[in-house]
Amino acid sequence: MAGKPKVPTCLVCSQQIAGGPSEWPQFPFCSQRCKLVDLGRWFDERYNLPAGPRTVQEISEEIEELEVRRLEQESEEGFD
Repeated sequence: MAGKPKVPTCLVCSQQIAGGPSEWPQFPFCSQRCKLVDLGRWFDERYNLPAGPRTVQEISEEIEELEVRRLEQESEEGFD
């Protein structure tokens, strides 16, 4: 049974991308705006690639750094 062909959707807003591949200049995004939103997410480091296994020491140091940052933010905001 041949079903309907799948309609691609934008990776940012999930809007269906109409037309054929020749009509998708921003593919896999529906627009330049969504393309830039995705790029911004990479720049903000919301997306990242795994760097491989880390040692317990590296993880402990990262946790300590995050805790220090959290405490600094709380003290700046007055949440003593």
